[in-house]
Amino acid sequence: MRRSRKILIAVLYAATLVIAPMVYHWRPLVSSLALHATYEQGQSGPRDARVYRMLFRGVVFVELPEDIEGWGRWFVVDLWSRRVFFPTREPDRTPYLHYNHDMNLGVAVDNTQKHDDLWTVTWGDGEASWSYGHITVRLRGA
Repeated sequence: MRRSRKILIAVLYAATLVIAPMVYHWRPLVSSLALHATYEQGQSGPRDARVYRMLFRGVVFVELPEDIEGWGRWFVVDLWSRRVFFPTREPDRTPYLHYNHDMNLGVAVDNTQKHDDLWTVTWGDGEASWSYGHITVRLRGA
């Protein structure tokens, strides 16, 4: 009995040493229930978008149900630096591999040197919104 307890402790310790670094390195995207995103296009009312949070970092991925005018379906919101990005790659359902801890998440939507169209990003109390022309995306709970 005593030997099996030691083996169990050793197995749990080894699993912790292997799994924890893998989760930290791969930083999986998990659905966020605390945040809610909507988007509007033209005269349509607000429609829901999915929100995923990256573990161990204040980064949120917003997935729209459809491609909006060639801008894609994904936006990345860094809650710590209060910036909104077009992602460098489209995340999929597998965990997000962050090639490097300090790698840029993408092209900032308000960086006019990288693209021709000007997006407006505003941060309010617990809310972020970014818009371009008749497209507006809102993230609440930020």
